[in-house]
Amino acid sequence: MCLHCKVKGNRANIVRAGLRAILMFLMLFFLPEVLLGAISPALAHNSVEKLMVRSIRVEIRPIFGGQQPVQPFSTVQSIKISTKESVIRQHLLFKEGDEVTQFDIDESTRILRTQKYLRGARIISHVEDQFVDVVVIVQDTWSTIPLLSYAFGGGNEHKTFGVEESNLAGWGKRLEVLYDEDIGRKSLDALWHDPHLWGSNLELLTGVFDRNDGEIYMGRFGEPFRSLAEKNSWLVDAFQGHVVGRLFRDGEEKYIFRRRDSLYGFSYSLATGPPQTNRRRISIGYRYDRNLFGPARPKDYTDLGLTAADIDHSPELLPKDRRYSGPTFGYSVISPHFISMNYIDRFERIQDFDVGRASDVILHYAPKALGSLKDTLLLSMNHRRGVACGPGAFINAEVGAASGIDHDGFFNTLLRAEFKRYDVIGQLYLGDFFLGRHTLAYSYYIDYGIDLDRDRQFLVGGNNALRGYDVAAFSGNKRMALNFENRIHLIDDLWQVMSVGVAFFADLGGATEQSIGDLLVERVYSDMGVGLRLAFPRVSGSRVFRIDLAVPMRAGPDGTEAGDLRILFSGGQLFSSGLRSQAIGVEAASVGIGFDR
Repeated sequence: MCLHCKVKGNRANIVRAGLRAILMFLMLFFLPEVLLGAISPALAHNSVEKLMVRSIRVEIRPIFGGQQPVQPFSTVQSIKISTKESVIRQHLLFKEGDEVTQFDIDESTRILRTQKYLRGARIISHVEDQFVDVVVIVQDTWSTIPLLSYAFGGGNEHKTFGVEESNLAGWGKRLEVLYDEDIGRKSLDALWHDPHLWGSNLELLTGVFDRNDGEIYMGRFGEPFRSLAEKNSWLVDAFQGHVVGRLFRDGEEKYIFRRRDSLYGFSYSLATGPPQTNRRRISIGYRYDRNLFGPARPKDYTDLGLTAADIDHSPELLPKDRRYSGPTFGYSVISPHFISMNYIDRFERIQDFDVGRASDVILHYAPKALGSLKDTLLLSMNHRRGVACGPGAFINAEVGAASGIDHDGFFNTLLRAEFKRYDVIGQLYLGDFFLGRHTLAYSYYIDYGIDLDRDRQFLVGGNNALRGYDVAAFSGNKRMALNFENRIHLIDDLWQVMSVGVAFFADLGGATEQSIGDLLVERVYSDMGVGLRLAFPRVSGSRVFRIDLAVPMRAGPDGTEAGDLRILFSGGQLFSSGLRSQAIGVEAASVGIGFDR
């Protein structure tokens, strides 16, 4: 037998072995969920009582509720355009004359709580025989807010400022204009989001990002899932970008290149099974994803404030072009268990958390016959599980994996895990002295990449994990981060304007191109510090503004010295209670991270 045939046969055996391993993993991954799904529907349907909605009354309270605010807040309340009642009704999963379950009412409450421009959302139901009368109570917030973020220390600055209107003229539309400057890249962004286009359940999201290194356009249109109770969904996505991609080393760019990205996709999803206990979603679609790469132009170095002589120009660093075109298939099993808590991420604002379990698999078959560069199978999997640890604590964790498979075997593979724990300790006193409401927050994640695409690397720094170091201070194909915060909520609704708190924190993490042992033993860095927290409960989203003072415990490769003080001004928490799959989507959590676009 010729050598070429032997090599070709070995490659085929590798691919077949890999596919068998994936199929076995999928069976083990989903078999328990499928069996449970076959058993639970009858039990669930037998236990669900349906009532007819006889009436719905909507009560929209002003920003300061029934209180009479002092100046200038009385003027603020008087000029605020109240949310339209029709907007609130659009968020409900039912209308007069519909048959509903208590789960439908609870899901509608959770939908209302996710609307940033509302606070204190609740639904009261009065049952009489086979009828239910519903009262929906919400409170407006001030929805025109500045977006400010500023971090400095160690030689780098990250500045963000802009404005967001999340409830334009009371219609629930979102408009955002933002200027961002980070490591030489300057960007002017505009975003428009209409969750109920023309008064329907259609959603429209469009964005334009005009940057000094290029431009990005994106859009999404369709009818997404708002709730587990909804039975179908469809979406059309589009993304077009022509910018400079960057690879980092020790907090500085080591290589830059031009990239042109095009992504277009369509998907349709159908949900079956009882949403209260075991919801199953099946999706089909089509996706076209193309990435073209080329060397940077002389102007690109000037635009990013770089000196060409300081940058690596090795041609082997240039990523290879990619093109995947073909059908997609997705399957998920969701067994929810919702809990509601406050003093987690946004002071007294109540948040809903699903501490049940969910399993997802997404396949993208991209053959050459449909325009792909080679026959390829792209696979993404995720499993999430949570647990409520008593009345004031919960754990959420997930594992995920993604990889491509072609005739050469596996490539661009990511294995990852994430863990979150929150303990709401509550009020503490030293004698009669109030020490605040304490919440202990823990976050851990690890990303392990194998044979990643050349334009993909994992970064760790002051903006996402290690507050004592520069942005992108650490890079590699493996990374981890462990964060702890004692969030102390001292004063709620001071002067009817703000809530005040502090946080003591410790961060630990790093990244490497070497082995996982090297990461855990040699490449771990840490910092400690204290921060001020200001929340604005009557502002859209009860937005939190933080000022952190962080001190690194070890000198870093970015030039940071042990003991250097770094000050960060930023909006939002460094890490939140949501898992990555809940924040950016199941597929993007494993497939969409690690790219500089």
